[in-house]
Amino acid sequence: MKVFTCVDFEGFWPVGVAAVVVAEDARHAATLLEAKLVAENLRAQTIDPASMIEVDTTQAGARIVQDGNY
Repeated sequence: MKVFTCVDFEGFWPVGVAAVVVAEDARHAATLLEAKLVAENLRAQTIDPASMIEVDTTQAGARIVQDGNY
């Protein structure tokens, strides 16, 4: 499995959003995120697999997904 982040979707309010998804590939990650958005009562959305950013899990590191600057 791979880890992906995504900041390219609409949340409840017009501020920054961020999601972390564990999936086989970017297309699978986008599909899982689409389903999760609906399950969380957010607007149904189409997520472009290209907006899923794979996290390199072979090296230690940190990624700030949403820093609150909006």
